[in-house]
Amino acid sequence: MLCMSASATASAPPVAVNAIDAGTAPLGNYVQIFTETGARLPWYEALRKFNNREATASTHKVLVAGIGAPPHWLRLTLDNHSAHTIERHLLIDAAWLDEVDVYQLNAEQQLQHTWHAGDSKAFAGRSKATTGFLYRVHLPPGTSDILMRVATPDPLVVPVYLLTASAFENRATQHYYSYGFSYGYLLALIAFNGMLYFGLRDPRHLLYAIFLSIFTFANIAYTGHGYMWLWPNSPEWQRWATPVLICCFGSAGLVFAISFLNLHTERKRLSQLVMTIIVVFALLLLYGVAAHQQTFVLYLTFVFMLFYALLMLTMGMAMFSSSSTGTRYYIYAAITGVLGVAITAASVWGFIPYSKAGFRAAEFGMLVEATLLALALAARIREVQTNHLNAEKLASTDPLTGLKNRRAFYLTSPAMWSNSLRYSRPLSAIVLDLDHFKCLNDSHGHASGDHVLKVVGVLLRQQVRLSDLVVRWGGEEFLLLLPETNATEATAFAERLRELLSAQQIRYGDKRLHVSASFGIAERRVSDSSIDQLIERADSALYQAKHAGRNCTRTIGDTDIDVEAEPVINPH
Repeated sequence: MLCMSASATASAPPVAVNAIDAGTAPLGNYVQIFTETGARLPWYEALRKFNNREATASTHKVLVAGIGAPPHWLRLTLDNHSAHTIERHLLIDAAWLDEVDVYQLNAEQQLQHTWHAGDSKAFAGRSKATTGFLYRVHLPPGTSDILMRVATPDPLVVPVYLLTASAFENRATQHYYSYGFSYGYLLALIAFNGMLYFGLRDPRHLLYAIFLSIFTFANIAYTGHGYMWLWPNSPEWQRWATPVLICCFGSAGLVFAISFLNLHTERKRLSQLVMTIIVVFALLLLYGVAAHQQTFVLYLTFVFMLFYALLMLTMGMAMFSSSSTGTRYYIYAAITGVLGVAITAASVWGFIPYSKAGFRAAEFGMLVEATLLALALAARIREVQTNHLNAEKLASTDPLTGLKNRRAFYLTSPAMWSNSLRYSRPLSAIVLDLDHFKCLNDSHGHASGDHVLKVVGVLLRQQVRLSDLVVRWGGEEFLLLLPETNATEATAFAERLRELLSAQQIRYGDKRLHVSASFGIAERRVSDSSIDQLIERADSALYQAKHAGRNCTRTIGDTDIDVEAEPVINPH
């Protein structure tokens, strides 16, 4: 895991301070390194080892030595060719190092300055301009040596920069703007999903908000922002914050995935397996923290994140056959998030060369993942709404004819009834019943009867206006509610429908079926207290039509009809 190639034992030549490229690249290529074994060495013993060529010259820009690596000493030799002292910012840009000791030596290798910091000490005294370790060094003319000792049970990563004041200021500005954007975006998503949860009471939004919140805390822990701003006087919590919060973040992500994908009902065994894995790792984590086994906890976190990546993808692929748009968004999000976490872990733990982009890959991946999961949740909301509307439509539609059913009639007709009452406008009802329909069923079978009902439904839909309401009332009976239509106009329309039905030759297989209908018509009266009274009169008129020999229309008298004097134009 040591991502640090070294040449044969040698001493690196002095680096001209003004030749360093504006401090934008880490200086690992210019340092000598050796590993401290046994007791802690004082700086002069470390210097002796460097002078005795017991160190190796690095060939990589950043020292990465993995989890639980022993302390490392680094030597950077700088040459100031000018005639005056030069000030530079020495930055070790890794926030989680427990011990960082820096010694500045002059050309005679005499100690000039020392600095001691690290996460094992309170944050007080460190610069808040960066989450890393910053030292202002004054380099007199000639040669100066910078000795650095770094130690941590966490992944040992040592990016060393030598910056001018302006270069450091630009770096700090970019740092805060980029992290400000990331955290602002995540906090906006957290707040939005929190509000959606309280509005919709959908637990998936709450779980997603928790997932994003824990990731944000995990990120501010391992980037050092938490130690800088939230718990600067708690080095013990800083020691455990990163692995604990990363494990919590992974657990929250898995629980959210189970809920989002409905695995507890669709893939119950897989759901139980994932929950078991979460519990086992949680117990192991608690043991490691209680036993103060930091290296064990760090390796456990590494293994858990491997499981996290595998399980997030496995759960998504298990539901891949689903036609749900939300599931597809989830799979894309899981792939993006897992890749980001994997790149950051590999970069920090030394499997690939360290870079700032690699270190922040988990953050960038999470921003994309968060966006895709937000789209996935939105897609799920749309699916739920669509399913609800479809269910409402099915509940209000006769499945055979596609017309509205009796339930839909009583949901729609009150508005038509109220409008007729309020503005004293005519409203008529037509009830029609297919003649001798039972005989047709008995003679030709129920399938033929169903076919006839479908054809009649199509004919009625074609003849009515958009403002009219046509309903399959039950069996072979249909009801039409006609606003802005008086009894005379409704009777004429019913007669036209009767003639059309009588003229129909309905093909069913090799048969030609003929059908007729009886019609009852009634118009709203002032004395009607409800629409049911109007329908009862139309039904009475239908009864009269049947007794008159069927295939005819009958209208209840127009006594007490309340309509305006001007004629009503009927587009039938």
